[in-house]
Amino acid sequence: TKEDITDYIGKNTIIPFLLDEASRHHRKAFAPDGAVWKLMRESGDRYIYPAVRHGMPAGNNLFDDLPDDVRAGFRPDMEQQPVKADSRPHLWELRKCWNKRAPEAIALPTETYRELIARRQRCHDLRTTIASGSITSVSQLITHNLDIRQFAQDIMEGTDDPELLRHFYHALCKVTILDPTCGSGAFLFAALNILEPLYRACIGRMEEFVDEQPGRHPFFEKTLADMRSEHHPSLNYFIYKSIILNNLYGVDIMKEAVEIAKLRLFLKLVSTVDVDASKPNFGLEPLPDIDFNIRAGNTLVGFATEQDLLTTVRTKDALFAEDRVAEFKEEFALAAQAYRRFQDSQLMTDQGTDSFRQAKAELRSRLRQLNDSLSNYLAINYGIDAKSKPKDYEAWLISHQPFHWFAEFYDIIAEKGGFDVIIGNPPYVGIEDIKYKLLNFETIPCGDVYALCIERSISSLLRIESRIGMIVPISITSTDGYSTLRKVCEKSNAGYYFSNFGVRPSKLFDGVDKRLTIFLKNNGHPEKFLTTKYHRWASDERGNLFSLLSYQNVRKDHFGISGYPKVSSRVDVAVFDSLVKQHKCISNFIGKTSIHKVRYTRKLQYFIQFFEKPPIIYNDQRKVISPSELKHIEVYTEINKNILLSALNSSLFFYFFITFSDCRNVNSREILKFPIDLERMDKPIKNVLSKCSKRLMEDLERNSVFLPRNDKRAGQLEIQSFQPRASKPIIDEIDTVLAEHYGFNEKELDHIVNYDIKYRMGKEMGGGAEDEEQEED
Repeated sequence: TKEDITDYIGKNTIIPFLLDEASRHHRKAFAPDGAVWKLMRESGDRYIYPAVRHGMPAGNNLFDDLPDDVRAGFRPDMEQQPVKADSRPHLWELRKCWNKRAPEAIALPTETYRELIARRQRCHDLRTTIASGSITSVSQLITHNLDIRQFAQDIMEGTDDPELLRHFYHALCKVTILDPTCGSGAFLFAALNILEPLYRACIGRMEEFVDEQPGRHPFFEKTLADMRSEHHPSLNYFIYKSIILNNLYGVDIMKEAVEIAKLRLFLKLVSTVDVDASKPNFGLEPLPDIDFNIRAGNTLVGFATEQDLLTTVRTKDALFAEDRVAEFKEEFALAAQAYRRFQDSQLMTDQGTDSFRQAKAELRSRLRQLNDSLSNYLAINYGIDAKSKPKDYEAWLISHQPFHWFAEFYDIIAEKGGFDVIIGNPPYVGIEDIKYKLLNFETIPCGDVYALCIERSISSLLRIESRIGMIVPISITSTDGYSTLRKVCEKSNAGYYFSNFGVRPSKLFDGVDKRLTIFLKNNGHPEKFLTTKYHRWASDERGNLFSLLSYQNVRKDHFGISGYPKVSSRVDVAVFDSLVKQHKCISNFIGKTSIHKVRYTRKLQYFIQFFEKPPIIYNDQRKVISPSELKHIEVYTEINKNILLSALNSSLFFYFFITFSDCRNVNSREILKFPIDLERMDKPIKNVLSKCSKRLMEDLERNSVFLPRNDKRAGQLEIQSFQPRASKPIIDEIDTVLAEHYGFNEKELDHIVNYDIKYRMGKEMGGGAEDEEQEED
């Protein structure tokens, strides 16, 4: 997982938790008029990312430096005017020049004037919001996508409040960060890099307090004395060692990956030390033993909570279940106590002593006995009795690799209520492709292991006040089959952030054609779900991708479509508010016996293609053969067929589809749910749309090309490929007519006509897209 992903997820989960924790113990500093938000209010541009501020002109004149033709598109007098299709010119026509590439001196890589204008306006809005003092909660830092890392560091380095510093440092030392499918440790490594400068900022400010007022701050003096003891010859090493031992936890089913994760952390630790040949062991402290922090095992198989254990024990020992669980809890507590002794011995004593070896041996012995007992009970759920079928039991242990969270991390799961932060990139694997059986998960119907990893994290491993952030397939927001996963998330009494990413022209993971979503838990507003648009970007834009994210609060389950729409602006919300006023959708106007067909291919490109006639396909003998994967809907009347041919080829439908679908295949769900009330549509609009459809079909035919394709079953083929971007002028006309039907204003129509236009129009506008036929999965 690339560093920009791990950094974005890590800082927007770990730092919010630390600030929340400090706020719970020291509310005065986080009051709306307190020191923390005063710092934000007086910060100017400091916490607005450089990418957002790039090329901003001095003063309040945001657009005076732009060319005359670009400035001519600023027509606030037109923006709120209802669209009348026969009026000219429309706002989108006046703004055609906005789609040109902006000059490098003021623009980000590949940025058009349209994008530059939107970015400048956003920067201006952020400045206004910050200066007004409207930001008074931790979650707003994520909502406005501000530099939360720099903000937290500035708080600690500049605070005059020793209580704020003490509570933040206490949270920093105690925060538990878990990657439940850690692999080789990319997210743990990111967490280490996020925590280290915060430790350093706190320590530096403690030193200043002590120097300025000796004897007034005993907690700071003791903390600094412990750090400077003979056991810790290097402050750098002490900080990294403390983080690795006290803050980082990981589990993975692959033992090799776990060893690599440990090794990466060790190498980072050693790299911080200046070797001193005059000192014993060259001035190095012993490497920490993190065998009990980063473990091998199956995240999804094993007892995660006390209730899981109690349910199974009742199955076997119904009469004595409570007594047996009580015995287990005593053993868990002793194991947790042994673990704490083991950790303390690493921080404060020589790891070569007998006491250290004894502490580790005791811990290992207790955990081994506990795990043996727990696995015996767990096997019952799989129909295996360890005593009567020992071979079956051993085979089950090997295939399932049970990991008992309730035992391995008893002090965190049971005593603290769970981990403080969970981050990661769970595997995207079909449940049918794994070799072990999964039980008692609500999300099994989702069909993917990543859904179960999220369920286990949220339902069993995470504290109520905690934060979670993961990168997962976009199905979490957009696929009906994942509605149970969304319900699991919503039951946690939290809102969520969802940022959405495509695979063309560039993708987040090289070689992985997965449309992805980063989701973050939103503790500040449990009723809110905030999303971004569906992001496409060229490789040159990746460096600014996360800095430019913009969230919009949304309603879920629009138009009877489950999930969260992918939007990022108020104009998006306004468009859907207009669409929802339609009384009927396409499903009301189709049947199964009609001769009028609208055909389409499930292949999703930068345009969705609907046809009257199927494309021509020649086999190697130049004979026409029928398309094998073409779909269709049947419409009751010919005029309705023509209207739908226009509407479904429109940018409005493409926009609707991308907003609500998985952005991979054209499915009937979005087609049938598209709101368009043909009964209430004015007759003149019907007539114009019907005529447009005929012109569009003719234009698609005229601009089509035949491309060779080798099919495994049919051999060498020549396939008629339509190039709808060549027909964009007709599509724009269709959108203008539809805008009048829906009651859009000129600003909303401009938004629809130019939705994702840089990439949809490809190299013509610098978006990097190739021919339509090359954009398929």
